[in-house]
Amino acid sequence: MTVGQHSLLPIQIRIQNKPDYIEDYTLIVFDYDEPEQSMDFFTPPTQSLPPHGQAHLKLGGEPVEIQIKGAPGIEKAIAHLHTRFTGDINDLVIPYRGRHAIGNADLYFMSISFVTSEGYPSITAEQVPLWINQGAKCALGKKGNWPDDLYRNIRYTPVLRPTDDPNEFTLEISCWMRVQHPFL
Repeated sequence: MTVGQHSLLPIQIRIQNKPDYIEDYTLIVFDYDEPEQSMDFFTPPTQSLPPHGQAHLKLGGEPVEIQIKGAPGIEKAIAHLHTRFTGDINDLVIPYRGRHAIGNADLYFMSISFVTSEGYPSITAEQVPLWINQGAKCALGKKGNWPDDLYRNIRYTPVLRPTDDPNEFTLEISCWMRVQHPFL
């Protein structure tokens, strides 16, 4: 199948293999002469669940408690947006360099910890990278990090959203906790 690299042509093909035609082949040529579509036509519909919690953060401000709803085992998160990266890209660790180079978007760092439904505080992740309107897949916690010595791993996706004030943001957090029974 050949499609123009920049055509933005949406394609859907359904093939049904029938035993009678195993040794045959079929050549299909698409000739697309439809009028040009708006860019909305090429944006697939997506559905996402609302975040489990959100709060307003001020760059360099005080840590903020974020109440978590709909994530069993997690009561709240405590987040602190402490730094905006303004240095040389070579000062970043290698995995961040490539992502930062895409569009040269602003990069921020936050610290975050969670509190479980039992009231146990997690360890604190001190340098969580955040790019505006881009989710980052993160995780923290393991066996030995909790007072009852159970294995708990909190996976979370923070998304930093801009506001009208360049130093204030909305942080959205989606999270879930994996727990393993101590005898497994």
